[in-house]
Amino acid sequence: VEISEFAASKARERGLNVATGTIENLVDYGSSFRVITMWDVVEHHKHPDADLKELDADWLFMSTPNVDAAEDFESWKHNRPGEHLHYFNKESLDSLLTGIGYEVLEFNYGEGEIRDPECPENIISVVAKKSCQAGGF
Repeated sequence: VEISEFAASKARERGLNVATGTIENLVDYGSSFRVITMWDVVEHHKHPDADLKELDADWLFMSTPNVDAAEDFESWKHNRPGEHLHYFNKESLDSLLTGIGYEVLEFNYGEGEIRDPECPENIISVVAKKSCQAGGF
């Protein structure tokens, strides 16, 4: 499920099964998924823990602004009241994901290096898999 009709149509042109919608529409496609990617999504959710738990993915790949990179939060370019409902750093992402049964395998700034080479730490990316105790691999 992709929120952008343009991006979804490009994916469909390449033979991928992509619907246009929001994360809430994902449950229409099943109750568990092998892989979910969330680039700049989690910070917009009112209840990210409940939403991620409901999606029940084996693997999560996600990115979000890294609040630890904000030297002055009030003027930080990712400070968007009303749009960004949550601000994360490594510790809070780890707590969120382990709290719903995932093992965080990696944090990196790869997306930040592409989007914000002057300060790649502004964007933190995460790779996580469902832990064995939670019914994963």
